[in-house]
Amino acid sequence: MLLKLTLKLLLLVVLVDSSYGVELVSVDENGVVKSVHINEKVDSSKDMILPSFVGNKKSIEESISDKKLFGLFPRNRVINTENYPERTIGHIGLACSGTLIGPRHVLTAAHCVYNQEKKSWYSGLYFSPGRVKVGHSPYGIINWKKVYVKKSYIEGSEEEFSDYALIELKKDIGKLVGWSGVKATKDDGFKSIRILGYPSDKAIGTMWTVKCEGKLFSDEIAYHCDTYGGMSGSGIRIKDKENTEYVSGIHTYGSKIQNGGVKITPAVFKVIKAWLDGSLDEDSTSNMGNSKDFDFYSIIFENKCDKEIRTAIAYKNLKGQWVTRAYLRFKPDQMGIVADTRNLSFFFYGQTKDKKISWSGDLPITIKGVELGFRARTISNKQWGYKRVTFNCK
Repeated sequence: MLLKLTLKLLLLVVLVDSSYGVELVSVDENGVVKSVHINEKVDSSKDMILPSFVGNKKSIEESISDKKLFGLFPRNRVINTENYPERTIGHIGLACSGTLIGPRHVLTAAHCVYNQEKKSWYSGLYFSPGRVKVGHSPYGIINWKKVYVKKSYIEGSEEEFSDYALIELKKDIGKLVGWSGVKATKDDGFKSIRILGYPSDKAIGTMWTVKCEGKLFSDEIAYHCDTYGGMSGSGIRIKDKENTEYVSGIHTYGSKIQNGGVKITPAVFKVIKAWLDGSLDEDSTSNMGNSKDFDFYSIIFENKCDKEIRTAIAYKNLKGQWVTRAYLRFKPDQMGIVADTRNLSFFFYGQTKDKKISWSGDLPITIKGVELGFRARTISNKQWGYKRVTFNCK
């Protein structure tokens, strides 16, 4: 249950521990959390509600207005991602979005964790709550431990209605930033909804939000909110009669006709609740993470030109060896990870396919018999994570 309250008005919130007992948490006017334990357990599944927690991080006062876009239901850029509940929304790798719904659990779409076409699990499920942009993740990049998904999704049966998953992180980041609440709904008809996520058609790693009217069906929620790839896994947020906002769905698809996602019905809620408790029913499975902690820099090349570019990079790999990669091709608006390194310096080269524009420097490196001048780049922000090189023709 997502409690949309400012710190000035917040008197009490409910914090759920790992056994789903209850704590009453008082917050003073400075945003400092003080908790009083209560031993009595509450069966939250009875009301189909998972309570929210505002976190131990004070919100930032809004000082910059959101950038407006035009359209029927335009997306707005979220500037202050360190506010609640925005800081409970995060970027999964560079491809999807997710929502913290517990101290270390992230609700997202199943297709963000499992590739049906290749019949394999994705490995880069690092979670960056409240990410502002690539290279600026105020709460760091959290590694993952385990992921839960429905077997029916993996097998391809009931794909539309089983496209949801839960990622378990290695760190209780939710104790700092808080988490969003979840509520099952049996409602049908039209409801006002809100979606926050990381669309890939915008600047990489920037959070955007959109509001519109959604149509609730038996197993899904459909809408004409403006969404894009990268927002998959975002929570579909709906307010109840008390004006309290919950995550009651997961955004999973887009089309020319409509966009939509999985509705959190009582049946879906029970599955999510079981996963939070570490339990699996007959139609659920899990996969253990084997990725290393994100203690390196991932270099991203992004092509913002209106023509194809060919690039190369010289860098020190994670084994400490200097290596060169060429020729890496990027179509207009395409981007990708080209290197992982712990070194603060690397060198790159780029040229448009028509050879009219190039990005070069003073370091000579010979590739396939041709000497190219590579440009030096030094990483200034020493926080581990994604670092971007943008090729712009303007």
